[in-house]
Amino acid sequence: MGLPTTPSYVILVILGVPALVKMGVPPLTAHMVAFWIAVQSNVTPPVALAAIAAAGIAKSDPWETGWAACRLASWIYLMPFLFIYTSILNVGWNAPFLITVASSIIALISWGGALTGYLLRKTTLFERGCLFVSALGLLDKGLTTDVIGLALLALVVVLQKVSPGKGAPIAL
Repeated sequence: MGLPTTPSYVILVILGVPALVKMGVPPLTAHMVAFWIAVQSNVTPPVALAAIAAAGIAKSDPWETGWAACRLASWIYLMPFLFIYTSILNVGWNAPFLITVASSIIALISWGGALTGYLLRKTTLFERGCLFVSALGLLDKGLTTDVIGLALLALVVVLQKVSPGKGAPIAL
């Protein structure tokens, strides 16, 4: 509702954290989710205070800038789910943590390509679909979904490198 981060976090701690803890989420994770949501309100329309300020500086349409910011920052909407359902908030450098971080970074590449419609060049509808499914597969726990996600991302990269597209491919 247009609140700065700190008061938004306080309200979420009062109203949201107890509900998350009752659902079985560890208290520290519940607080991280609340803080993350408080921060992301700055780029989420219809308020999007940071995007509206940026639109004023750029002399662009605030509504279009807000939606562009929302699309570009859409990964922040998935992070609270990663906090709760994966080992990304584990303490220590263990194998599950490293696997989660690596698959999340690769999923971010697929997610960005799917939402922007551009990876090495402009993507086709089929490639965008593959990138979206790749991102979801990499975000899901399990080796099978990670392999499927990596295979789909590799397929799109190969398609973009070998097939002529509307834009020149970027050399890797």
